[in-house]
Amino acid sequence: MAFYALTVFFVTAVVTFLAIYTTPFVPVVTLGGTVLGAAVTGLAAALLGVLVRRVRPQPWIRAALILPGLALVLTEVARFLPGWSLTPGVGTLVFLTALCLVLTALTEGLAPAPPAGQPRRGPDKSDKMG
Repeated sequence: MAFYALTVFFVTAVVTFLAIYTTPFVPVVTLGGTVLGAAVTGLAAALLGVLVRRVRPQPWIRAALILPGLALVLTEVARFLPGWSLTPGVGTLVFLTALCLVLTALTEGLAPAPPAGQPRRGPDKSDKMG
C-alpha cells in the first residue's frame, strides 16, 4: 500500500505541475509555488486514494468520492498559496474539471490489482463493534 501511495503522489504531482505550468488558466508567479501546489495536490490525491480504498471497495463509488475531494484541494491550493490565481471563465472551469478527471483516473488506475483468480474484497463485516 505504501508503494501505491508513493506512486500516486509522484505521478499526480508531476501531471498537475505540467498541466499548470504549460497552460494559461492558472497563472502562478513563481516556479516554487507551482512545485509546492503540485506537491500538495499529489499528496492529497494519494491520501484520498488510500482512505477511500479502505472505506469503499467499489471503483465507481471511490471515484465519486475522490473527484470532489481533488476539486476542493485544487481550488483551496489556488486560494491559499501566494502567487496563485484562478482566472475566471469557462476555459478555467473546463481545465480544472478535466484536470480533476485525469487525476481521479490516475488515482484509480494506479491501484494494485487483486491476485489472479480472487475477487476484490470489501471491508470485513465481522469487525463491527457492539
